[in-house]
Amino acid sequence: MTEQEHSPTPAAEAMPHGPDAAQRTKLRLIVGIGGLLACIWALLVYASWQQFEFSRLRATQTGEALAKLAESGAIASLGRVDDLALTLEIQLAGGAKPGELATSLERYRSSSPNLFRLVDIVDLAGTKLATTRAQSAAIDPQIFAIAGNQPRHVVIGAPHRVAGELMIPVARAIFDEFGRQRGTIIVELDPFYVAGSPGELGLPVDAALFLLHADGMLLAANVGAADAIGQRFADAPLWSHRDQAPVGSFRGRDIDGVERLITYRGTGMTTLGHRVSSEIPILISVGLPYSFVYSDAEHRTMIFGLLAAALSFALILAGMAIMRELDHRVAVARSLAISASAIDSVSSGIVMIDVAAAEQPVVAVNPAFERLVGAARAEILGRPWRDVAGPANAARLVQGNAVTEATLARTGTQPAWAEFRSAIIPSTSPDQSLVVVVVTDITKRKQTEQAMLRAKNQAEHANRAKSDFLANMSHELRTPLNAILGFSEIISKQLLGPVGTSAYREYANDIYMSGTHLLNIISDILDFAKIEATALKLEETEIDLARLLGTCVRFMSARAAQADVTVTLALPAVCPRVWADDLRLKQIVLNLLSNAIKFSAARATVRVEASVTDVGGVEIAIIDQGCGMTAKEVEIALQPFRQIESSMVKRSEGTGLGLPLAKRLIDLHGGELVIETTPQVGTVARVRLPTMRTRAGQAAA
Repeated sequence: MTEQEHSPTPAAEAMPHGPDAAQRTKLRLIVGIGGLLACIWALLVYASWQQFEFSRLRATQTGEALAKLAESGAIASLGRVDDLALTLEIQLAGGAKPGELATSLERYRSSSPNLFRLVDIVDLAGTKLATTRAQSAAIDPQIFAIAGNQPRHVVIGAPHRVAGELMIPVARAIFDEFGRQRGTIIVELDPFYVAGSPGELGLPVDAALFLLHADGMLLAANVGAADAIGQRFADAPLWSHRDQAPVGSFRGRDIDGVERLITYRGTGMTTLGHRVSSEIPILISVGLPYSFVYSDAEHRTMIFGLLAAALSFALILAGMAIMRELDHRVAVARSLAISASAIDSVSSGIVMIDVAAAEQPVVAVNPAFERLVGAARAEILGRPWRDVAGPANAARLVQGNAVTEATLARTGTQPAWAEFRSAIIPSTSPDQSLVVVVVTDITKRKQTEQAMLRAKNQAEHANRAKSDFLANMSHELRTPLNAILGFSEIISKQLLGPVGTSAYREYANDIYMSGTHLLNIISDILDFAKIEATALKLEETEIDLARLLGTCVRFMSARAAQADVTVTLALPAVCPRVWADDLRLKQIVLNLLSNAIKFSAARATVRVEASVTDVGGVEIAIIDQGCGMTAKEVEIALQPFRQIESSMVKRSEGTGLGLPLAKRLIDLHGGELVIETTPQVGTVARVRLPTMRTRAGQAAA
């Protein structure tokens, strides 16, 4: 199965439609929210219209009731005039005197002083038979004439002022028992009480009540239109509506020019008292201000508007939150897709295990793991993890944060070495707990490590064989050299007699010097080999450090003089004794002192110092003024058989073992070699022995 044939991982399938589908979903969401907002505000408009219509209808009903109530009040007021006329007819038939009539008038007027302001009875000649007004006050002859021409009709005259007060004259003819007219009763009514007082009618604040004559003349009003009473308003909108229907309502300009909801009612045949007396030609108009009519509707509309605004705001916020969630999910899906692609492209195998399930099955793998185990994904998914990785290995890895190396079974081939690294994946689901394991094929690395281990073992074996050989050859190499040195020394010193030719003595001396140098080299090599082979044992004893350092300085004095270098020794007042190998400690000092002399220029000084450290250890310092070294050169100088490149080294002899051998011997003593050096300035080599090797000292000689 090739990599292109692998089915997508679950992470890659988490985003099946991609960003385009998310954009379509967001567009549908915006359209849906817009539709909901349109519905909400359409419902608001409809509900507001319904509220205004309901308020108008209710106000119309209120206006009709008020108009009917005002009509009833007007009819009742005019009916009382008719009742008064009937009462006077009865008194006249009984022969009542003018004084009795006046008493009746006053009693009747006193019963309704706000309505009956003045009452007069006149005969056919116009002479007052009785009155409640001053005798000097004249009666309107026009109303008297009209009443005489309309027997048994209540006649309403034009409003006029009496003693400065506005009044409506109402007249009715009086008849005797034989039906002959005896005279006329004239009543001056208060125009503001004809239809009843505003308080009795229960008119709302700012409501307008108008009482008009059939010919358009304004008879009474409860609003500030006193100057208009008596004027005719036949051109007002009210009359055009009255011509279409005697009873109705409309919105428009009222008698006083103010916009109101107007309800009107025109009277027809009306019962006055106990019989049909007359047809009253009046029109009653009730105008309700818009503030009264639509106050409840406006209040409810405002509440509906606030609710609609709040709901719209909530919908918008919810839509924004949903769109943010969609964006987040798109980003997560895109991230998962990218992660899935990255997981599929890595060379290491990746396995996901559901450790919350009983069998701990494998729930996801990448193509690299399929290639590693040689099986298809369908064959791996659902298998228990212990069957894939092995029981012991699986148990460690499912704990998370584990690293282990083990063999991994493969289909149709040999097991492979693999490195397993596991980690716990945080999960928000309580029913699932995932562990991811990264599996890396380390078969080649293991083979390389095994080959390197075999080579290392072989090299170590060869090195030990070499070191053992050199250590064993110590006697075989030194014995013939010692013979050569001994015989050459005898010849050069003529211990057994004179040599015939002086040149032979010089040759013998050269042989001795060369042999001594060769012996020193071989000794260093053999000592180093013994140390490497751990065959060198220290023969420790208590040493007089002052004596040992003095011996070393004296031993190197000839070489120092040959190099024109001065060697000085500085010891403390009480020089300590040390517990060490006398030969090896002397070898350490001589090697370091030899190097100091070797790398010092002519007429330079080399100092040898001894001191006690702060912690009670012993420190030996060899200080020169030679060429010095860099840090890199120090590393080279401490390696066996390595020498730094400098003019001093080129003119000096050596194998490159002096400093490495000194360090190995110091290490055997548990000490430390510290080299402090500066190029072109000099070097300080400090040998620090541990406190346990310090013994009580004595005064320096």
